[in-house]
Amino acid sequence: MRHVQISDTLLVGSEFNGAAPFLKGLNGGPDDLIAGVELMAIRSDKNDKYAQPDGRFIGQPGKPTGVSYDTSELRGARNLILDGVDHRETAFHKLAFAAQYQLVAGKPAGTLFIAQEPKPTLNGRVTGMAEGLYTNLPVAEAEVEIHEVDPRTGERRASQPVHRKTTGADGQWGPFIATSDGCYEFVLRMAGQPVTHTYRSPFLRSSDVVHLRPEPFAKADEGAAAVLVMTRPRGYFGIGRDKFSLDGKLPPGITEGVPAVASGRLGFELGPRTVVAVFNNETIAARTWPAKDNHIVVAEFLN
Repeated sequence: MRHVQISDTLLVGSEFNGAAPFLKGLNGGPDDLIAGVELMAIRSDKNDKYAQPDGRFIGQPGKPTGVSYDTSELRGARNLILDGVDHRETAFHKLAFAAQYQLVAGKPAGTLFIAQEPKPTLNGRVTGMAEGLYTNLPVAEAEVEIHEVDPRTGERRASQPVHRKTTGADGQWGPFIATSDGCYEFVLRMAGQPVTHTYRSPFLRSSDVVHLRPEPFAKADEGAAAVLVMTRPRGYFGIGRDKFSLDGKLPPGITEGVPAVASGRLGFELGPRTVVAVFNNETIAARTWPAKDNHIVVAEFLN
């Protein structure tokens, strides 16, 4: 992976600074190849926020970084450019999957769409926070409930959850057998954190990496009767590239230009009520929950 030196003093020790020891060692030698291994690098044309000539994303807008759009290419490897994709989509986009499958299997993928299972089995870990930062460490004694909800309103279909578990030392909250056309609300309760209600897109197939973690309140949430966050773990929101809204509005903080933000949030004065989050061809209906009782809501898109 080629990085051009930014500065001896800017981001000292960072893996994004070509002057730091990590990248000096990584960039040593005539190429980036490993003997006997076929390598491929997938990059965006100009939409990767970590490969920008301008220093906006390192807190230095208007300052040249010395980094070019092709920074993430590997010298001597097969380099593939996917126009318009963002940093995360270079791994998760269906065209990225097609390229990865072709490299590994030596033949084209039979389909670029998810093979649907009628009753997917879901599981994952509950992870927490330390000193205000997320960790990947499992959390014990966390309570997880899953409720099936109406896809149009987000309201629960029954008074009792379809799954309930208190995590052990491994943090595992499942397994849970879902339906591939079902919409669910995941409720996470853990010590010292807000009660987090996560409404998700339907799961088309089984997964054991459906990890849960709390959503903290932000400074901007103060005074709101309810707070709802829309998020996209597999990519960013691109103004002009994507169609997205939260309660019919563009959430504040999502900037124009290179897609660089994966979540947006709104506060609401009244509740409870249904709030609809939209991302391209996906729609998630969620219900607001009272912030005064330490509840926060997340609408999470899987694509």
